[in-house]
Amino acid sequence: MPTNQPVIDAHPPRIFKLCLLLAVVSGCGQPAQERVIYAATDAKSIRDVDETTVESLATPARCCIVVAEADNPPGEDGAYSAVAEALQLRGVEVVSPDPSDSAAPLVAIQCYVRAGQPWGGLPVQEVLLRYAVLCADRAEPVSVGDLNKRHADSEKSAASQGALRLAAREVAVQIARALRTVPASSSTFLNRSPASDEPPTLACLPFRNTTGQRGLSGWCETLATLAAREFQGAGKYRLVERARLREVLDEQDVTAALDGVADATKRVGTKLGVDLLLVGEVTYRPDGKLTISARLLRSTDAHIERVFLVYDSSSRVEVLEKRFRKSISRPLAAWMDQKLETLRSRPRDWPAPRS
Repeated sequence: MPTNQPVIDAHPPRIFKLCLLLAVVSGCGQPAQERVIYAATDAKSIRDVDETTVESLATPARCCIVVAEADNPPGEDGAYSAVAEALQLRGVEVVSPDPSDSAAPLVAIQCYVRAGQPWGGLPVQEVLLRYAVLCADRAEPVSVGDLNKRHADSEKSAASQGALRLAAREVAVQIARALRTVPASSSTFLNRSPASDEPPTLACLPFRNTTGQRGLSGWCETLATLAAREFQGAGKYRLVERARLREVLDEQDVTAALDGVADATKRVGTKLGVDLLLVGEVTYRPDGKLTISARLLRSTDAHIERVFLVYDSSSRVEVLEKRFRKSISRPLAAWMDQKLETLRSRPRDWPAPRS
């Protein structure tokens, strides 16, 4: 019997269960529900928490899962199912992305597989499972992490599935914890209108050109017009005519509003009689990519309701225009495309398998 055997699914030792019990008991000063959550989310294996305990988790959590990329086997379907099942056992509701853009936090998954050294004549497969918990109103991920596991079985596909299940169980613990730190107000795409039967009024201010290229100034004017058309086509806003903007706006206030100055934003909003302002600019990122950056601001206090950020390595304006329009008309799809593209560009790092 080989001594360096891979990690395979096995019941946790009794000493671990005893430690878990002591950890739960030691929290007797906490409310019972909090102790239950602690026990459920800190267990190494779902076997350590019975179904009744899992179902009684006090803090609700929900998410939608998207597989950024996955090797075969297990493939995208296999990776999705393993993570979704593990999260559901942790008391997390898995939902589908909502076309209305009222979506739960997004859990993006990457799953890679490679062969390991055979053990006892059985094939061994190793799975690297990476995740990122993303919210539409946050620039940075709520949580990111990765974990890899090995598993031996009579067939390679079965070994891959076994390693994936092991990795998914532990990753689900980390994801569940992250999801329970996200306030309900941060879980959705901020595409709400004031509590009124009337749609909010919106003005699209001229975009600022910070590229240093005068030839793009006219295109910045075009972008504001394109944005107004897309918002009007969505049927959720009442748009202020461009001619009125030129009549009443002061250039200094517009510049200050573009910088997010609350007082200037309020003055511009009052002059135009609008609820929301779209401000934006065209610039170059440090890596040389031409970028359109825009923000939808609440006129009363310059609160950012939505953010639009599109870029293209080839700096082709027609590509950027298309992506920008999509980010307005289909914000959920555009945002997901951008995030998944970023995840796919990360290198595959294979740390030593965790036991």
